[in-house]
Amino acid sequence: MKLETEREVEVERLRQEKLLSVERLRQETEQARIELQRQKLALIGDGKVAADVLLADNPSVSSRSMGSDNLGDLKLVPKFDERDPETFFSLFERLAEMRGWSDSVSALMLQCVLTGRAQEVFSSLSNSEGLRYATVKTAVLKAYELVPEAYRQRFRGWKRGDKSHLEFARDLSTQFDRYIVTLLKYWPKSYFQVFGKTQKT
Repeated sequence: MKLETEREVEVERLRQEKLLSVERLRQETEQARIELQRQKLALIGDGKVAADVLLADNPSVSSRSMGSDNLGDLKLVPKFDERDPETFFSLFERLAEMRGWSDSVSALMLQCVLTGRAQEVFSSLSNSEGLRYATVKTAVLKAYELVPEAYRQRFRGWKRGDKSHLEFARDLSTQFDRYIVTLLKYWPKSYFQVFGKTQKT
C-alpha cells in the first residue's frame, strides 16, 4: 500500500514536471517569436529593410497578429521621450485608436520605440505581461513617476520660452495636473479628511 502511494506520488510529480517543461518551452518559443517580430519592426523603422521584403520572407507574419499595414504604421509611431512619457503615451494611444490596433499589436509597436529605462522595464516583464498594452504602460509610467516635490518644482519653474501664451498655458496646466495627481497619491487620506473638515467651517 505504501509502495503504491509512493509510486503514485512519483508518477504525479513526473507528470507535473513534464507539463511544466512543456509550458516553459511554449513560453520560450513565444518570446523568441515576439523578439523576432520586434527586430523586424526595428529594421523597418530604421529604414534598413522594406516591409514588403520581410513579408515576402515570412508570409505568416501578415496572417498573424501583425498585418502589413501595421508594419508601415511603425513609421507613424512617435519617438519615445524619457523627459515626458505621459505626452508620448497620449500621442501613441491616439495613433493606436485611429489605426484600430489591438491590445497586443499596440504592445508590440510600443516595445519597438521604447528606449533607456523604459526598455529595461519592458524587458523585466513576463511574456504574458508584455503582450498587454495597459500593463506595459503602467509599468513604464511607474518607472518615470516623480515624487510630488519634483512635479511642484517643474510647475513652478516652467518657462514660456518661444511658445505662444496658449501653448504656455496648456503646458503649465499639464504640469500642475501632474503635480496634483502625484500629490493625491502620496498624501495620507487622513490629511484630506482633516483638511476637508476645516474647509467646511
